[in-house]
Amino acid sequence: MEKIIDFIKKHRVFYVATAEGNQSRVRPFGAIRYHNGKIYFTTGKQKAVYRQLEANPKLEICTYGDGEWLRLTGEAVFEDNDEVRQLMREASPERAKRFRSMSTEDREKFLEANPGLKTMLSVSDEPSMVFCLKNATANFYSFSGETVTVNF
Repeated sequence: MEKIIDFIKKHRVFYVATAEGNQSRVRPFGAIRYHNGKIYFTTGKQKAVYRQLEANPKLEICTYGDGEWLRLTGEAVFEDNDEVRQLMREASPERAKRFRSMSTEDREKFLEANPGLKTMLSVSDEPSMVFCLKNATANFYSFSGETVTVNF
Protein backbone atom coordinates (compact mmCIF):
# COMPACT_ATOMS: atom_id res chain seq x y z
CA MET A 1 0.00 0.00 0.00
CA GLU A 2 2.81 2.37 0.86
CA LYS A 3 4.38 1.79 -2.56
CA ILE A 4 1.07 2.66 -4.25
CA ILE A 5 0.60 5.87 -2.25
CA ASP A 6 4.23 6.94 -2.73
CA PHE A 7 4.06 6.35 -6.49
CA ILE A 8 0.85 8.36 -6.90
CA LYS A 9 2.04 11.22 -4.68
CA LYS A 10 5.39 11.36 -6.49
CA HIS A 11 3.66 11.86 -9.84
CA ARG A 12 1.06 14.26 -8.33
CA VAL A 13 -1.67 13.98 -10.97
CA PHE A 14 -3.49 10.74 -11.61
CA TYR A 15 -6.36 10.00 -13.95
CA VAL A 16 -9.59 8.34 -12.88
CA ALA A 17 -11.65 6.48 -15.48
CA THR A 18 -15.33 5.73 -14.95
CA ALA A 19 -18.21 4.73 -17.20
CA GLU A 20 -21.31 6.69 -18.12
CA GLY A 21 -23.64 4.33 -19.93
CA ASN A 22 -21.51 2.87 -22.70
CA GLN A 23 -19.04 5.80 -22.75
CA SER A 24 -15.82 5.90 -20.73
CA ARG A 25 -14.96 9.14 -18.89
CA VAL A 26 -11.50 10.14 -17.69
CA ARG A 27 -10.47 13.10 -15.56
CA PRO A 28 -7.48 14.25 -13.52
CA PHE A 29 -7.44 13.98 -9.74
CA GLY A 30 -4.76 15.17 -7.35
CA ALA A 31 -5.67 14.26 -3.76
CA ILE A 32 -5.13 10.86 -2.18
CA ARG A 33 -4.77 9.72 1.44
CA TYR A 34 -3.92 6.48 3.17
CA HIS A 35 -5.80 6.06 6.45
CA ASN A 36 -6.63 3.04 8.62
CA GLY A 37 -5.47 0.59 5.96
CA LYS A 38 -7.48 2.15 3.12
CA ILE A 39 -6.63 4.41 0.18
CA TYR A 40 -9.06 7.34 0.01
CA PHE A 41 -10.11 9.75 -2.72
CA THR A 42 -12.69 12.54 -2.69
CA THR A 43 -15.19 14.15 -5.03
CA GLY A 44 -18.12 16.52 -4.76
CA LYS A 45 -21.70 15.24 -4.79
CA GLN A 46 -22.51 17.70 -7.58
CA LYS A 47 -19.91 16.23 -9.95
CA ALA A 48 -20.57 13.79 -12.77
CA VAL A 49 -17.86 11.43 -11.45
CA TYR A 50 -19.89 10.98 -8.25
CA ARG A 51 -23.05 10.09 -10.20
CA GLN A 52 -21.07 7.75 -12.46
CA LEU A 53 -19.52 5.89 -9.53
CA GLU A 54 -22.88 5.59 -7.81
CA ALA A 55 -24.33 3.99 -10.94
CA ASN A 56 -21.27 1.81 -11.59
CA PRO A 57 -18.60 1.75 -8.86
CA LYS A 58 -15.93 0.15 -11.05
CA LEU A 59 -13.07 2.48 -11.84
CA GLU A 60 -9.50 2.55 -13.02
CA ILE A 61 -6.75 4.95 -11.99
CA CYS A 62 -3.56 5.55 -13.93
CA THR A 63 -0.49 7.70 -13.44
CA TYR A 64 2.85 7.83 -15.23
CA GLY A 65 6.34 9.19 -14.73
CA ASP A 66 10.01 8.37 -15.18
CA GLY A 67 9.32 5.45 -17.53
CA GLU A 68 6.97 3.75 -15.06
CA TRP A 69 3.23 3.75 -14.66
CA LEU A 70 0.64 2.45 -12.26
CA ARG A 71 -2.78 1.10 -13.17
CA LEU A 72 -5.07 0.71 -10.16
CA THR A 73 -8.39 -1.08 -10.70
CA GLY A 74 -11.18 -1.55 -8.18
CA GLU A 75 -14.62 -0.59 -6.96
CA ALA A 76 -15.45 2.69 -5.20
CA VAL A 77 -17.04 2.45 -1.77
CA PHE A 78 -18.43 5.79 -0.55
CA GLU A 79 -18.17 6.52 3.17
CA ASP A 80 -19.81 9.28 5.19
CA ASN A 81 -16.65 9.95 7.20
CA ASP A 82 -15.89 13.46 8.50
CA GLU A 83 -12.44 12.46 9.75
CA VAL A 84 -11.37 11.35 6.27
CA ARG A 85 -13.03 14.42 4.69
CA GLN A 86 -10.79 16.60 6.86
CA LEU A 87 -7.71 14.57 5.89
CA MET A 88 -8.65 14.98 2.23
CA ARG A 89 -9.05 18.75 2.65
CA GLU A 90 -5.49 18.83 3.96
CA ALA A 91 -4.35 16.93 0.85
CA SER A 92 -6.34 19.08 -1.61
CA PRO A 93 -4.68 21.30 -4.18
CA GLU A 94 -4.21 24.93 -3.17
CA ARG A 95 -6.88 26.27 -5.54
CA ALA A 96 -9.58 24.16 -3.87
CA LYS A 97 -8.41 25.30 -0.44
CA ARG A 98 -8.65 28.94 -1.51
CA PHE A 99 -12.13 28.40 -2.99
CA ARG A 100 -13.42 26.78 0.21
CA SER A 101 -12.08 29.69 2.27
CA MET A 102 -14.07 32.27 0.23
CA SER A 103 -17.36 33.75 1.38
CA THR A 104 -20.51 32.54 -0.38
CA GLU A 105 -20.71 35.88 -2.23
CA ASP A 106 -17.11 35.57 -3.44
CA ARG A 107 -17.74 31.97 -4.54
CA GLU A 108 -20.72 33.12 -6.60
CA LYS A 109 -18.64 35.85 -8.24
CA PHE A 110 -15.79 33.44 -8.93
CA LEU A 111 -18.10 30.90 -10.59
CA GLU A 112 -19.80 33.62 -12.66
CA ALA A 113 -16.36 34.69 -13.91
CA ASN A 114 -15.34 31.04 -14.52
CA PRO A 115 -18.47 29.26 -15.81
CA GLY A 116 -16.50 26.19 -16.91
CA LEU A 117 -15.84 25.38 -13.25
CA LYS A 118 -19.53 25.31 -12.26
CA THR A 119 -19.70 21.55 -12.77
CA MET A 120 -16.67 21.00 -10.52
CA LEU A 121 -17.23 23.49 -7.70
CA SER A 122 -20.32 24.35 -5.71
CA VAL A 123 -21.27 27.64 -4.07
CA SER A 124 -22.74 25.73 -1.15
CA ASP A 125 -20.41 24.17 1.33
CA GLU A 126 -21.99 20.77 0.75
CA PRO A 127 -19.70 18.10 2.11
CA SER A 128 -17.55 16.25 -0.33
CA MET A 129 -17.85 12.50 -0.56
CA VAL A 130 -14.90 10.30 0.25
CA PHE A 131 -14.43 6.87 -1.17
CA CYS A 132 -11.99 4.02 -0.82
CA LEU A 133 -11.44 0.97 -2.99
CA LYS A 134 -12.45 -2.65 -2.61
CA ASN A 135 -11.52 -5.64 -4.77
CA ALA A 136 -8.55 -3.61 -5.93
CA THR A 137 -5.48 -4.55 -7.95
CA ALA A 138 -2.44 -2.37 -8.54
CA ASN A 139 -0.18 -3.13 -11.48
CA PHE A 140 3.18 -1.39 -11.70
CA TYR A 141 4.62 -1.32 -15.20
CA SER A 142 7.98 -0.24 -16.57
CA PHE A 143 9.50 0.00 -20.04
CA SER A 144 12.57 -1.74 -18.66
CA GLY A 145 11.22 -4.26 -16.16
CA GLU A 146 8.61 -6.76 -15.16
CA THR A 147 5.06 -6.02 -14.10
CA VAL A 148 4.50 -6.08 -10.33
CA THR A 149 0.95 -6.84 -9.14
CA VAL A 150 -0.48 -6.04 -5.70
CA ASN A 151 -4.01 -7.14 -4.71
CA PHE A 152 -5.75 -5.53 -1.76
